[in-house]
Amino acid sequence: GVGIGGGVVSASSVRIESGTATYGGAIYAEDGASLDFLDVVANGPAASSHGAFAYLDNADFVGDALEVVNPTGRNTAGVGFYLTDHSSLLLTAGSISGAAATGRSGGYNGGAISLEDGSSANLQGVALTDNLAYGGAAIAVGEGASATLTGVRFADNEASQNGGAIVLSGSGWVDCEACVFTRNRAVS
Repeated sequence: GVGIGGGVVSASSVRIESGTATYGGAIYAEDGASLDFLDVVANGPAASSHGAFAYLDNADFVGDALEVVNPTGRNTAGVGFYLTDHSSLLLTAGSISGAAATGRSGGYNGGAISLEDGSSANLQGVALTDNLAYGGAAIAVGEGASATLTGVRFADNEASQNGGAIVLSGSGWVDCEACVFTRNRAVS
């Protein structure tokens, strides 16, 4: 994976294959880093802890037509994206599919995206499909975090406990407009 401590990184028409790390299998960004990705495909990134595709710690990520496919992890929350410390995520178009937040007996939340510690996400026209987690198989919104969702498609996501598509905890909030929910389920 790539570690980014501050600064600005732009990528366009790039394909990322695999990539493995403890945090952020493809990308680990911190300390005010700003990332701008256009037409990027990431296939199979992996992490042994959070954020198999991207771990954002006080960082900002903008993605247009970003495709994250089959990110994997064991003991991993936010397998697609894990955001903490007031990080922000803006995704337009694209998808996150096949992410599985698994490994701990109590489970992990946020198969595709996990928002923690005042972080925020703004998703527009994104598809979140076939993701798996203990709670919030597509998105987990934690304490003080927020998600603004417009035209997002949630399909075939599965939680073993709560929130087949979304789980919300603490003082987090979600605003969802024109979203479509199809065949999402919480098994327990």
